[in-house]
Amino acid sequence: MSVCQPVIVGTVAVSGACRVRRVPFRLRQDRGLGVGAQSGPSSAGASPCPRRLPRSPERSIFSRTTFTTHRRLDGGGLDFYQIVLLVPSILLALTLHELAHGYVADLLGDPTPRNMGRLSLNPLKHLDPVGTIMLFVLHFGWAKPVIVDPRNFAHPKRDMLLVALAGPGSNVLQAVLFALILRWLQSGGQAVVPLVGALQEFAFLGLLINISLAVFNLIPIPPLDGSRIIYALVPARYDRAYRKIERFGALALLTVVLLGMVTGISPIGAVLLPTVNFFLRLFIGV
Repeated sequence: MSVCQPVIVGTVAVSGACRVRRVPFRLRQDRGLGVGAQSGPSSAGASPCPRRLPRSPERSIFSRTTFTTHRRLDGGGLDFYQIVLLVPSILLALTLHELAHGYVADLLGDPTPRNMGRLSLNPLKHLDPVGTIMLFVLHFGWAKPVIVDPRNFAHPKRDMLLVALAGPGSNVLQAVLFALILRWLQSGGQAVVPLVGALQEFAFLGLLINISLAVFNLIPIPPLDGSRIIYALVPARYDRAYRKIERFGALALLTVVLLGMVTGISPIGAVLLPTVNFFLRLFIGV
């Protein structure tokens, strides 16, 4: 899309249930891509869900609570307790993701997100009704895109790169925060925190959702943030050719997602799940 025209920067979120092998927090590809968790962010099928957790004494409480939550996810359904924890985790991840896009655009000189009311912590300002429903029905959804006008930027390509990075960057920061909470609880914080089980489950879901949204949205397929990053890095002489390819991005993304749903073979899942595993090990050491 031309830097002389308004563009959108948005989040595609993913969620779902899965079956995984009996290795703590290790994921495998199964019937597509999953985020048991933008968002975001698993596409319809498998989600990163631990089935058996470590039995060491220092992690016993953490193991019991997370195992209980994800055993229900593994069964393929969400009960009321699971929804109570999952919904705010998704809302927080998506809201801060879209807010980050708008806030950085505003800082760089584009008032469009502010004028459209997108510099808000109110989730209703950022949720797309159809995308939200699809997230829970088909395990593949999306948030309302943030409209940005690069004509207001001093350096359109560089500034669009920063705006695109802001969304996944916000998810990385949230993931770090949730990882710190989990490590603190595992190191003895559970002794002074009420409702520690619910807090641990919420923190783990928040970690999982935000890692998944960050990784998924960095995939360079329009309309994901990764495509905006690639556009910013492409030399100006290739802009026109890139814009032609970009027109088919949404169709290509939908095709890949449906492929995973129908055939059980998800190219996105093959990339996403090992990457999410890596960052889970990096953040919480499992």
